[in-house]
Parts: sequence; C-alpha cells; structure tokens
Amino acid sequence: MDPQPDAARAAAAAAIPVPIPGYDDLHACQILPRLEALDARDLARIEERERAGRARPDVLARAEQLRARREHERRLAR
Repeated sequence: MDPQPDAARAAAAAAIPVPIPGYDDLHACQILPRLEALDARDLARIEERERAGRARPDVLARAEQLRARREHERRLAR
C-alpha cells in the first residue's frame, strides 16, 4: 500500500483552518462538545476538514446538524 495518497490527503486536510486548537490531535469525543460553541461558518470548516481528512462520521453528523440548526435560527431571526 502506497502511503503517499494518505500523506497527501492529511496535508490537504491540515491546510483547511479550523477554530479548534490542536484539532488534529483530538479524538472525536473531545471535538464533539466543542462544536456547540461554533457558528455556521466555523462548522462548515470543520465539515470540510473532516471530509478532506479523517472523515469521522460522528463529527461530520454533529457538525452538519448544528450548522443546519444555526442556519435555521438565522432565517427565523430575519
């Protein structure tokens, strides 16, 4: 198995800035509670980073859920 694709994927994911310090060293269980404080834009960055990198289903699902909620709340506030 060639490690290059994995290394390239990790490098591409690391280039996507996220608002959680030390993100790449955290386990999903450490990331999930931190998502609550993020706005829709930051949650979209988390989703992008996850899809480009580790693609952890629980992190992706929670970020998508919270982002949808934030966007819905924003529409209601108009």
